[in-house]
Amino acid sequence: MTPTKFPELIKLILNTESMDDDERQYWFDIIPSMTNEQIDRLFNILDTERKKLEALETKYQKEIKSLNEKHLIEWQEIQMKENKEKIDLKSY
Repeated sequence: MTPTKFPELIKLILNTESMDDDERQYWFDIIPSMTNEQIDRLFNILDTERKKLEALETKYQKEIKSLNEKHLIEWQEIQMKENKEKIDLKSY
């Protein structure tokens, strides 16, 4: 199999997190003997996996950002309270 024959499939196989190197090599070895339908199915499975993982990553990045913003506000409130207490103590 030449990499130029199925460049997108090759890229998906190389980048999937659900395979180890031995599994990747297995797929590279059998692609030449696979039917077009089997190749399309493998492509669709790996592409769906990639899209779902990207969606999860985006979702979690938004959640992490939201949590970070919330904790930053809480931290700033604590700092302001501590600074106010320091000022109040100095005024005595």
